[in-house]
Amino acid sequence: MKKMKICLIRVTFFFPFILFVSSCAGTYQLSIEVQEPAAITLSPDIADLLIVNNSAKQPNSQGIVQTYNKKDIPDFALDLDSIVWHTIHSFSSHAHKAHFFKSLSYYKQPLREDEKWLVRTPLSLEFKRSIFDEQAFSGIFSIDRCLLKLDGQIRNNMLKQGSNTFYYADFRLELNLACSIYLYNREKPLTTFTVTDSLIYKDGVWSDSLFIFKELPETLMTELAYNMGEKLAYQIVPSWATKKRVLYVEQSSRMREAFAFTKTGQWNRAESLWLVEFDKKTKNRDKAKIANNIAVANEIQDRPEAALRWAEKAKEYAVNGSGEWLLFNDYAESLQKRIQDNHLLDIQWGKSDK
Repeated sequence: MKKMKICLIRVTFFFPFILFVSSCAGTYQLSIEVQEPAAITLSPDIADLLIVNNSAKQPNSQGIVQTYNKKDIPDFALDLDSIVWHTIHSFSSHAHKAHFFKSLSYYKQPLREDEKWLVRTPLSLEFKRSIFDEQAFSGIFSIDRCLLKLDGQIRNNMLKQGSNTFYYADFRLELNLACSIYLYNREKPLTTFTVTDSLIYKDGVWSDSLFIFKELPETLMTELAYNMGEKLAYQIVPSWATKKRVLYVEQSSRMREAFAFTKTGQWNRAESLWLVEFDKKTKNRDKAKIANNIAVANEIQDRPEAALRWAEKAKEYAVNGSGEWLLFNDYAESLQKRIQDNHLLDIQWGKSDK
Protein backbone atom coordinates (compact mmCIF):
# COMPACT_ATOMS: atom_id res chain seq x y z
CA MET A 1 0.00 0.00 0.00
CA LYS A 2 2.94 2.37 0.45
CA LYS A 3 3.34 2.72 -3.33
CA MET A 4 -0.30 3.34 -4.09
CA LYS A 5 -0.43 7.15 -3.86
CA ILE A 6 2.61 7.51 -6.11
CA CYS A 7 1.11 5.05 -8.58
CA LEU A 8 -2.19 6.91 -8.91
CA ILE A 9 -0.44 10.18 -9.69
CA ARG A 10 1.60 8.50 -12.41
CA VAL A 11 -1.42 6.69 -13.89
CA THR A 12 -3.27 9.99 -14.16
CA PHE A 13 -0.71 10.93 -16.78
CA PHE A 14 -0.71 7.57 -18.54
CA PHE A 15 -0.53 9.51 -21.84
CA PRO A 16 1.30 12.68 -20.86
CA PHE A 17 1.36 14.09 -24.37
CA ILE A 18 0.12 13.40 -27.88
CA LEU A 19 2.41 14.36 -30.74
CA PHE A 20 1.22 14.37 -34.33
CA VAL A 21 4.13 13.28 -36.45
CA SER A 22 3.16 12.98 -40.09
CA SER A 23 0.29 12.84 -42.53
CA CYS A 24 -0.12 11.22 -45.92
CA ALA A 25 -3.24 10.64 -48.05
CA GLY A 26 -5.71 11.06 -45.18
CA THR A 27 -3.71 9.22 -42.50
CA TYR A 28 -2.06 10.78 -39.48
CA GLN A 29 0.52 9.12 -37.30
CA LEU A 30 0.80 10.02 -33.63
CA SER A 31 2.97 8.97 -30.69
CA ILE A 32 1.67 8.06 -27.24
CA GLU A 33 3.51 7.22 -24.03
CA VAL A 34 2.54 3.86 -22.53
CA GLN A 35 3.74 2.54 -19.19
CA GLU A 36 5.19 -0.97 -19.28
CA PRO A 37 5.75 -3.28 -16.29
CA ALA A 38 9.15 -4.10 -14.87
CA ALA A 39 10.78 -7.35 -15.94
CA ILE A 40 10.80 -8.55 -12.31
CA THR A 41 7.70 -8.22 -10.13
CA LEU A 42 8.60 -7.30 -6.57
CA SER A 43 6.25 -7.33 -3.63
CA PRO A 44 4.61 -3.93 -3.04
CA ASP A 45 5.86 -4.27 0.55
CA ILE A 46 9.39 -3.45 -0.65
CA ALA A 47 9.19 0.28 -0.04
CA ASP A 48 12.80 1.01 1.02
CA LEU A 49 15.51 -0.45 -1.21
CA LEU A 50 19.27 -0.47 -0.71
CA ILE A 51 21.70 -1.04 -3.62
CA VAL A 52 25.05 -2.64 -2.76
CA ASN A 53 28.25 -3.45 -4.61
CA ASN A 54 29.00 -7.06 -3.69
CA SER A 55 31.38 -7.72 -6.58
CA ALA A 56 35.12 -8.29 -6.49
CA LYS A 57 37.22 -6.02 -8.68
CA GLN A 58 38.16 -7.41 -12.10
CA PRO A 59 41.94 -7.36 -12.69
CA ASN A 60 43.15 -4.93 -15.36
CA SER A 61 44.90 -7.80 -17.11
CA GLN A 62 41.63 -9.71 -17.68
CA GLY A 63 39.20 -9.05 -20.52
CA ILE A 64 40.95 -5.88 -21.71
CA VAL A 65 42.75 -5.88 -25.07
CA GLN A 66 44.10 -2.72 -26.68
CA THR A 67 46.29 -2.78 -29.73
CA TYR A 68 48.11 0.00 -31.53
CA ASN A 69 48.88 -0.77 -35.17
CA LYS A 70 48.17 -4.43 -34.27
CA LYS A 71 50.64 -4.45 -31.35
CA ASP A 72 49.55 -4.86 -27.71
CA ILE A 73 49.47 -1.76 -25.48
CA PRO A 74 50.60 -2.73 -21.97
CA ASP A 75 51.20 0.70 -20.38
CA PHE A 76 47.73 2.24 -19.97
CA ALA A 77 45.87 0.61 -17.07
CA LEU A 78 42.14 1.40 -17.08
CA ASP A 79 40.06 2.21 -14.00
CA LEU A 80 37.77 -0.83 -13.99
CA ASP A 81 36.64 -0.26 -10.40
CA SER A 82 34.59 2.78 -11.44
CA ILE A 83 32.27 0.78 -13.72
CA VAL A 84 30.17 -0.65 -10.91
CA TRP A 85 29.82 2.74 -9.22
CA HIS A 86 28.83 4.54 -12.41
CA THR A 87 26.27 1.78 -12.98
CA ILE A 88 24.92 2.12 -9.44
CA HIS A 89 24.63 5.92 -9.72
CA SER A 90 22.79 5.61 -13.03
CA PHE A 91 20.63 2.79 -11.72
CA SER A 92 19.58 4.72 -8.62
CA SER A 93 18.92 7.87 -10.65
CA HIS A 94 16.63 6.14 -13.16
CA ALA A 95 14.85 4.12 -10.49
CA HIS A 96 14.33 7.26 -8.40
CA LYS A 97 12.65 9.06 -11.32
CA ALA A 98 10.02 6.32 -11.45
CA HIS A 99 8.85 7.19 -7.88
CA PHE A 100 8.36 3.47 -7.38
CA PHE A 101 10.02 3.13 -3.98
CA LYS A 102 9.44 5.15 -0.84
CA SER A 103 13.20 5.46 -0.48
CA LEU A 104 16.14 4.35 -2.62
CA SER A 105 19.72 4.39 -1.34
CA TYR A 106 23.07 2.82 -2.13
CA TYR A 107 25.81 1.56 0.17
CA LYS A 108 28.88 3.70 -0.49
CA GLN A 109 31.53 1.06 0.20
CA PRO A 110 32.25 -2.21 -1.62
CA LEU A 111 31.33 -5.25 0.46
CA ARG A 112 34.16 -7.45 -0.81
CA GLU A 113 37.95 -7.13 -0.76
CA ASP A 114 38.82 -10.60 -2.04
CA GLU A 115 40.25 -11.33 -5.48
CA LYS A 116 37.74 -13.99 -6.54
CA TRP A 117 36.25 -11.72 -9.17
CA LEU A 118 34.54 -14.55 -11.09
CA VAL A 119 32.78 -15.90 -7.99
CA ARG A 120 29.37 -14.75 -6.80
CA THR A 121 29.31 -14.53 -2.99
CA PRO A 122 25.99 -14.27 -1.10
CA LEU A 123 25.49 -11.46 1.39
CA SER A 124 26.43 -12.39 4.92
CA LEU A 125 23.77 -12.95 7.53
CA GLU A 126 25.31 -10.23 9.71
CA PHE A 127 25.15 -7.66 6.92
CA LYS A 128 21.55 -8.48 6.10
CA ARG A 129 20.55 -8.20 9.75
CA SER A 130 22.18 -4.79 10.02
CA ILE A 131 20.36 -3.57 6.91
CA PHE A 132 16.95 -5.10 7.61
CA ASP A 133 16.76 -4.87 11.41
CA GLU A 134 18.92 -1.90 12.36
CA GLN A 135 18.40 0.32 9.29
CA ALA A 136 14.86 -0.87 8.44
CA PHE A 137 15.32 -1.45 4.72
CA SER A 138 12.82 -3.89 3.23
CA GLY A 139 14.89 -4.98 0.22
CA ILE A 140 18.50 -5.20 -0.98
CA PHE A 141 19.57 -5.08 -4.64
CA SER A 142 23.03 -6.64 -4.86
CA ILE A 143 25.45 -6.48 -7.80
CA ASP A 144 27.38 -9.71 -7.25
CA ARG A 145 29.69 -9.79 -10.26
CA CYS A 146 30.81 -7.26 -12.85
CA LEU A 147 32.61 -8.45 -15.98
CA LEU A 148 33.87 -6.11 -18.71
CA LYS A 149 35.25 -7.07 -22.11
CA LEU A 150 37.00 -4.33 -24.05
CA ASP A 151 38.63 -4.73 -27.44
CA GLY A 152 40.28 -1.52 -28.64
CA GLN A 153 42.04 -1.49 -32.00
CA ILE A 154 43.85 1.75 -32.72
CA ARG A 155 45.99 2.81 -35.65
CA ASN A 156 47.25 6.07 -37.11
CA ASN A 157 48.05 7.34 -40.58
CA MET A 158 51.09 9.43 -39.52
CA LEU A 159 49.22 12.77 -39.75
CA LYS A 160 50.37 15.29 -37.13
CA GLN A 161 48.78 18.48 -35.83
CA GLY A 162 50.92 20.04 -33.11
CA SER A 163 51.16 17.52 -30.28
CA ASN A 164 48.20 15.54 -31.61
CA THR A 165 48.13 12.59 -33.97
CA PHE A 166 45.21 11.45 -36.13
CA TYR A 167 44.09 8.02 -34.90
CA TYR A 168 41.52 5.57 -36.18
CA ALA A 169 39.77 4.06 -33.15
CA ASP A 170 37.61 0.93 -33.12
CA PHE A 171 36.33 0.02 -29.63
CA ARG A 172 33.95 -2.80 -28.74
CA LEU A 173 32.78 -3.12 -25.15
CA GLU A 174 30.52 -5.63 -23.39
CA LEU A 175 29.39 -5.41 -19.77
CA ASN A 176 27.82 -8.33 -17.89
CA LEU A 177 26.33 -7.97 -14.40
CA ALA A 178 25.12 -10.74 -12.14
CA CYS A 179 22.60 -9.52 -9.57
CA SER A 180 20.49 -10.71 -6.63
CA ILE A 181 17.51 -9.31 -4.76
CA TYR A 182 17.09 -10.02 -1.04
CA LEU A 183 13.98 -9.51 1.05
CA TYR A 184 13.46 -9.13 4.78
CA ASN A 185 13.04 -12.48 6.59
CA ARG A 186 14.33 -14.55 3.63
CA GLU A 187 17.65 -16.34 3.93
CA LYS A 188 18.11 -16.91 0.18
CA PRO A 189 17.71 -14.31 -2.57
CA LEU A 190 14.25 -13.75 -3.99
CA THR A 191 15.79 -13.95 -7.46
CA THR A 192 19.15 -13.93 -9.23
CA PHE A 193 19.69 -12.82 -12.82
CA THR A 194 22.23 -11.45 -15.28
CA VAL A 195 22.03 -8.42 -17.56
CA THR A 196 24.31 -7.71 -20.54
CA ASP A 197 24.82 -4.57 -22.59
CA SER A 198 27.32 -3.57 -25.27
CA LEU A 199 28.75 -0.50 -26.98
CA ILE A 200 30.60 -0.01 -30.27
CA TYR A 201 32.64 3.09 -31.12
CA LYS A 202 34.30 3.74 -34.48
CA ASP A 203 35.73 7.13 -35.39
CA GLY A 204 38.75 9.11 -36.40
CA VAL A 205 40.21 11.23 -33.59
CA TRP A 206 42.80 14.00 -33.35
CA SER A 207 44.32 13.47 -29.92
CA ASP A 208 47.36 12.68 -27.85
CA SER A 209 48.25 9.19 -26.71
CA LEU A 210 46.86 9.65 -23.17
CA PHE A 211 43.41 10.45 -24.51
CA ILE A 212 43.22 7.73 -27.15
CA PHE A 213 44.62 4.92 -24.97
CA LYS A 214 43.16 5.82 -21.55
CA GLU A 215 40.68 8.71 -21.46
CA LEU A 216 38.64 7.60 -24.48
CA PRO A 217 38.17 3.95 -23.40
CA GLU A 218 37.32 5.08 -19.86
CA THR A 219 34.78 7.54 -21.27
CA LEU A 220 33.22 4.72 -23.28
CA MET A 221 33.19 2.53 -20.17
CA THR A 222 31.32 5.28 -18.30
CA GLU A 223 28.79 5.61 -21.13
CA LEU A 224 28.23 1.86 -21.16
CA ALA A 225 27.84 1.83 -17.37
CA TYR A 226 25.27 4.63 -17.58
CA ASN A 227 23.29 2.68 -20.19
CA MET A 228 23.53 -0.44 -18.06
CA GLY A 229 22.22 1.44 -15.04
CA GLU A 230 19.11 2.44 -16.97
CA LYS A 231 18.65 -1.11 -18.22
CA LEU A 232 19.10 -2.44 -14.69
CA ALA A 233 16.53 -0.02 -13.26
CA TYR A 234 13.88 -1.22 -15.68
CA GLN A 235 14.35 -4.75 -14.38
CA ILE A 236 12.54 -3.70 -11.20
CA VAL A 237 10.63 -0.44 -11.93
CA PRO A 238 7.97 0.25 -14.59
CA SER A 239 9.14 2.28 -17.58
CA TRP A 240 7.60 4.38 -20.34
CA ALA A 241 7.64 3.41 -24.02
CA THR A 242 6.62 5.34 -27.11
CA LYS A 243 4.02 3.69 -29.36
CA LYS A 244 2.85 4.75 -32.82
CA ARG A 245 -0.84 4.99 -33.70
CA VAL A 246 -2.63 5.88 -36.96
CA LEU A 247 -5.78 7.95 -37.49
CA TYR A 248 -7.79 8.16 -40.71
CA VAL A 249 -9.18 11.53 -41.78
CA GLU A 250 -11.62 12.11 -44.62
CA GLN A 251 -12.48 15.46 -46.21
CA SER A 252 -16.06 15.51 -44.93
CA SER A 253 -16.84 18.27 -42.47
CA ARG A 254 -17.71 15.83 -39.67
CA MET A 255 -14.44 13.92 -40.02
CA ARG A 256 -12.42 17.14 -40.09
CA GLU A 257 -14.26 18.33 -37.00
CA ALA A 258 -13.52 15.08 -35.18
CA PHE A 259 -9.85 15.35 -36.07
CA ALA A 260 -9.75 18.93 -34.79
CA PHE A 261 -11.03 17.72 -31.42
CA THR A 262 -8.18 15.20 -31.16
CA LYS A 263 -5.59 17.96 -31.66
CA THR A 264 -6.92 19.74 -28.55
CA GLY A 265 -7.18 16.56 -26.48
CA GLN A 266 -10.98 16.29 -26.68
CA TRP A 267 -11.00 12.62 -27.54
CA ASN A 268 -14.47 12.00 -26.07
CA ARG A 269 -16.00 14.51 -28.49
CA ALA A 270 -14.05 13.06 -31.42
CA GLU A 271 -15.25 9.59 -30.46
CA SER A 272 -18.89 10.73 -30.41
CA LEU A 273 -18.62 12.07 -33.96
CA TRP A 274 -16.85 8.92 -35.20
CA LEU A 275 -19.59 6.73 -33.70
CA VAL A 276 -22.21 8.67 -35.67
CA GLU A 277 -20.16 8.43 -38.87
CA PHE A 278 -19.54 4.71 -38.36
CA ASP A 279 -23.31 4.05 -38.32
CA LYS A 280 -23.80 6.16 -41.46
CA LYS A 281 -21.13 4.49 -43.60
CA THR A 282 -22.10 1.65 -45.90
CA LYS A 283 -18.72 0.66 -47.33
CA ASN A 284 -16.72 -1.83 -45.28
CA ARG A 285 -13.43 -0.04 -45.85
CA ASP A 286 -14.84 3.23 -44.50
CA LYS A 287 -16.24 1.45 -41.45
CA ALA A 288 -12.86 -0.22 -40.84
CA LYS A 289 -11.01 3.12 -40.80
CA ILE A 290 -13.49 4.77 -38.46
CA ALA A 291 -13.50 1.73 -36.17
CA ASN A 292 -9.71 2.10 -35.94
CA ASN A 293 -10.13 5.77 -34.97
CA ILE A 294 -12.64 4.85 -32.26
CA ALA A 295 -10.19 2.25 -30.95
CA VAL A 296 -7.44 4.88 -30.69
CA ALA A 297 -9.82 7.28 -28.92
CA ASN A 298 -10.71 4.60 -26.37
CA GLU A 299 -7.08 3.70 -25.79
CA ILE A 300 -6.10 7.31 -25.14
CA GLN A 301 -9.03 7.63 -22.72
CA ASP A 302 -7.53 4.66 -20.84
CA ARG A 303 -10.15 2.12 -21.94
CA PRO A 304 -7.96 -0.57 -23.54
CA GLU A 305 -10.65 -3.29 -23.43
CA ALA A 306 -13.05 -1.11 -25.43
CA ALA A 307 -10.18 -0.15 -27.73
CA LEU A 308 -9.48 -3.83 -28.39
CA ARG A 309 -13.12 -4.49 -29.33
CA TRP A 310 -13.04 -1.67 -31.89
CA ALA A 311 -9.65 -2.77 -33.25
CA GLU A 312 -11.07 -6.25 -33.79
CA LYS A 313 -14.08 -4.67 -35.50
CA ALA A 314 -11.73 -2.74 -37.80
CA LYS A 315 -10.16 -6.08 -38.78
CA GLU A 316 -13.60 -7.55 -39.52
CA TYR A 317 -14.42 -4.79 -42.01
CA ALA A 318 -10.99 -4.68 -43.67
CA VAL A 319 -10.02 -6.98 -46.51
CA ASN A 320 -8.33 -10.02 -44.97
CA GLY A 321 -4.58 -9.95 -45.68
CA SER A 322 -4.56 -6.37 -46.99
CA GLY A 323 -2.14 -3.75 -45.70
CA GLU A 324 -4.85 -2.15 -43.60
CA TRP A 325 -5.90 -5.52 -42.16
CA LEU A 326 -2.30 -6.19 -41.14
CA LEU A 327 -2.11 -2.74 -39.51
CA PHE A 328 -5.31 -3.34 -37.55
CA ASN A 329 -4.16 -6.82 -36.57
CA ASP A 330 -0.86 -5.45 -35.21
CA TYR A 331 -2.80 -2.82 -33.30
CA ALA A 332 -5.14 -5.41 -31.78
CA GLU A 333 -2.16 -7.52 -30.67
CA SER A 334 -0.57 -4.42 -29.13
CA LEU A 335 -3.77 -3.72 -27.19
CA GLN A 336 -3.96 -7.31 -25.98
CA LYS A 337 -0.43 -6.99 -24.62
CA ARG A 338 -1.27 -3.68 -23.00
CA ILE A 339 -4.26 -5.20 -21.19
CA GLN A 340 -2.01 -7.97 -19.86
CA ASP A 341 0.63 -5.40 -18.90
CA ASN A 342 -1.96 -3.33 -17.03
CA HIS A 343 -2.83 -6.30 -14.82
CA LEU A 344 0.86 -6.77 -14.02
CA LEU A 345 1.30 -3.03 -13.41
CA ASP A 346 -1.55 -3.12 -10.90
CA ILE A 347 0.30 -5.84 -9.00
CA GLN A 348 3.63 -4.02 -9.15
CA TRP A 349 2.13 -0.72 -7.99
CA GLY A 350 0.24 -2.46 -5.18
CA LYS A 351 -3.26 -1.88 -6.57
CA SER A 352 -4.11 -5.56 -6.82
CA ASP A 353 -3.72 -8.55 -4.51
CA LYS A 354 -3.74 -11.03 -7.43
